[in-house]
Amino acid sequence: MNGQRFESKRFEGTRFMVKPAPQTFTLEAAYDPEECVELAHRIREEQQAFAASGVPSVPIGGEIWAWLVRRNDIRLTRLHRFADYDESLTSYV
Repeated sequence: MNGQRFESKRFEGTRFMVKPAPQTFTLEAAYDPEECVELAHRIREEQQAFAASGVPSVPIGGEIWAWLVRRNDIRLTRLHRFADYDESLTSYV
């Protein structure tokens, strides 16, 4: 189609996505910044436990950023920097 018949569709509402998704607990959307940070720590601990037991895992660290996208406006905010940011950053990139 090469974009010839593309029509954008307006999205109303909120989306919350996490990757990797939690495997050992049920994901509940976290919209408060503190809840997002807490969720990231839970998923990080889960992935670290997988790695320690030899199960394929995803290293999680660095910083947590949030985007707010609205008509004519995009805002980017750093919510959190993990305590081991300086030591671990090179292993994530």
